[in-house]
Amino acid sequence: MQSRGARIAVVLVAAVVVVILFLVLRDSGEDGDATTSVAEQSTTTEEPAGDAVNPTEEPKPEPPKPESFEAEIEVEGGVPVGGVKELEVPAGEKATITVTSPDTSEHVHLHGYDIVADLAPGQPAKLAFDATIDGVFEMELEDSVTPIAEITVK
Repeated sequence: MQSRGARIAVVLVAAVVVVILFLVLRDSGEDGDATTSVAEQSTTTEEPAGDAVNPTEEPKPEPPKPESFEAEIEVEGGVPVGGVKELEVPAGEKATITVTSPDTSEHVHLHGYDIVADLAPGQPAKLAFDATIDGVFEMELEDSVTPIAEITVK
């Protein structure tokens, strides 16, 4: 025969087991799936072994977009207002240089990049280029051979 103390101990252990099972099952039920076991939960949160990296999960860095450089040169009476402009364009940038004039019709030429644009009163000449060639380049009114800018790309 068992003693009264042994019976109480068995009842207490059974009560503790019931409470623990209740708590475990209740927690797994909050996720909406009461049948998910603790073992199944731990396997879904494991990290890949070692240094393995899944390339489809990491975003690919986008190449940096080039900055842009813009300048304006005004020509009046066939000469640049304020003298020959000295412009410095960082290498790799997209550059746009606009030449305006109220009274001059000419071809504007950027040497080295060999870009030509027409200039007329009220119609600006826009020279757009990617600054991919390092150096110092002259921009001139082509027909009159008048320098209007010295452009340094570095």
